[in-house]
Amino acid sequence: RIHRTLPAGNVLVFLTGQREVVQLCDKLREELCGGEARKVQVLALYGMMSEEQQRAVFAACANASSSKTHEARATRSIVVSTNVAETSV
Repeated sequence: RIHRTLPAGNVLVFLTGQREVVQLCDKLREELCGGEARKVQVLALYGMMSEEQQRAVFAACANASSSKTHEARATRSIVVSTNVAETSV
């Protein structure tokens, strides 16, 4: 609902474990990534990822937010994360 009704901006979702993160990411990709007027990138973030992989998630969000092209600005990043990942970066 947030993606379809609110203005541009990124979304951060916290869940309890890696399995839940992966499952929600899969579900969001199925529901939101096919033909939306506003493009969306769904990104997983959890503690078992390498530091490099975790930093790549933040870089992807920053690139979408700061881009000067209309298409990139129209992209919303949804980061689905565990709280362990939040503290490990």
